[in-house]
Amino acid sequence: MRRLHGIDLGQPESAPDPADVLVRLSDDDEVHLQLADAVDEFRIVIESRRKEYVANVEVRSHDALRRLAGCDIDVLDEGREPGLPRPLSKRGLAITREVGDRLDTLADGVESLGAAQIRRERIGAESSSTAIDVLCRRRPQVERSAEARILWGGGRLHLPGERPLMVRDAVQRKIEKGYGKPPARFWLLVHCQHTGGEVDDILAARRLLTSLSHPYDQAWFFKLLPNDDYDALIKLYPAGTSELAPTPRQSDGIAVVELPLSEVRIERR
Repeated sequence: MRRLHGIDLGQPESAPDPADVLVRLSDDDEVHLQLADAVDEFRIVIESRRKEYVANVEVRSHDALRRLAGCDIDVLDEGREPGLPRPLSKRGLAITREVGDRLDTLADGVESLGAAQIRRERIGAESSSTAIDVLCRRRPQVERSAEARILWGGGRLHLPGERPLMVRDAVQRKIEKGYGKPPARFWLLVHCQHTGGEVDDILAARRLLTSLSHPYDQAWFFKLLPNDDYDALIKLYPAGTSELAPTPRQSDGIAVVELPLSEVRIERR
């Protein structure tokens, strides 16, 4: 990335703390740029735990998986907070046992499962803090000796107001560090790839930057769009009052909040 809203950043150079890189504007003024990742921390934790559960289930249910050769096993949890407990906790070990019990049940009836058919076993939320479905699907036209595969996933669509505020949280983490201001201009650049940065998240980040004391002269959000040919750049700070709370419009009975086009730029890489 070489430009921000038409501002030529020049060639990045190393910078002293607390900046990550130093860039020079076309007028040779220095800008100390600090970078921040906008990430869904809950998703990172839950995906790591799912991998641990798969490893534990494979050890515990080796015999059942052998009998389920030629099948795909999908384990799906709800993917909502507080999420799955730690795999080696008391409740986590109980979940491993319950998933294993469901695999035993599926293995007992696998002979009657036709090609491409699916059979489901369910674990209620009352025993695991999240409902879990264990699905068994026989692969079509596959040798019976093919090894059974476990894929553990899940999640759900976020309703309005439930999406993680990844940009706001990234800004908050930086502000809480209590950095001092360098002698040069100091900009914050929050970035993510493909997901994140919805309008409510951007507005929450702007409100945070306006309401709290921090060392940043400017703050920006940078997003790699899915087709990898364009970047989206959105100014977070400073922002005017109207930009902090744009007026929602109605579309088919749904309130839609739009950012001012003056604050969004789509650029080809």
